Parts: sequence; C-alpha cells; structure tokens
Amino acid sequence: MSADEDRVFFYNYSIVIGLEAVMLVIFLVLALYLGVDEDAVARKKSTKVTANTVPVGVVNVLDETAEAAAVASVATVATDTGPADMGHRVYQGLCISCHNGLPGIPKVGDKAAWESRIAQGMALMYERAIKGFISEGGLIAMPPKGGNMNLTDEEVKAAVDYMVANSQ
Repeated sequence: MSADEDRVFFYNYSIVIGLEAVMLVIFLVLALYLGVDEDAVARKKSTKVTANTVPVGVVNVLDETAEAAAVASVATVATDTGPADMGHRVYQGLCISCHNGLPGIPKVGDKAAWESRIAQGMALMYERAIKGFISEGGLIAMPPKGGNMNLTDEEVKAAVDYMVANSQ
C-alpha cells in the first residue's frame, strides 16, 4: 500500500468514527428527553394500588356488650345452621353448574328425571356422588365429589339430600 492509499483509508475511517460519535450523541439526547420517567410510573402504580386497597368499612365498638353482640351475630352468620343449609350451600356453590339444565343430567325439581334415581336408593346415590359415576357409553359422567375433592363426604351427602328433597 502506498502513502496516498493510507491517507484515504485514514480519512474514510475518521469520517465513519465521527459519524458514529454524532449518532451516539443524538441517541443519548433523544433517550434523555423521550425516555420513561420511572419515578412517575412508580407513583402511578402506587396510586392504583392504593385505590384498589381502600378499606370497605370501619367497625366501631361502643362498649363491651355491643362488642359481644357483634361477635355473636357474625358467628351465627358464618356457621351453617344444619345439614339442609350445608346441602343448599354446596348445591349453590358447585352442583348447580351441572344440575341446572345440562343435557342428560337430572335438573333439580324435575321429578321425572329423579324418580328412577331415587328408586335405586340413597346409598347408591351417595356412593356415585362421592366416588363418581360414568354411564353406559360414557355419555354422562358424575365426577367424584362433583369435581371438588376438598368437600367432605357429609357435605356431598347433604347436597344429594338437598337435591332429592327439592325433586320429589
């Protein structure tokens, strides 16, 4: 290579490096002015969280007798008063999703659909509700405990009792 070629190469190389430096400065200025203000984003998220976690109400206790009455009323609402209430609660929370009109599944209140099942006996209905059941041909399936394995056998039996009592 000659000295002239070296000068041309150095000149071109200097121009490229200079253009890259100018582009770098432009990008830094753009990032500074167009960038995201992380503090503002954090404040906005904090405001949303605060708005979503506002207390719903306040409990005021006047004296000890009022406090005892409030605790007693909450305790009576939180507990079931009997198996019928437990059956209704389980039915409304789970069973209604299938036993309220799906084809081939007995709807609560439909005496004709429940008549043959009731005739087979409550023990068989309890067993099928607790352990599950698949009809011949596999068209109708009752999952064990209605698909909620957290239910106790007593809760499932109460739900069956509720549905049978409302279908006779």
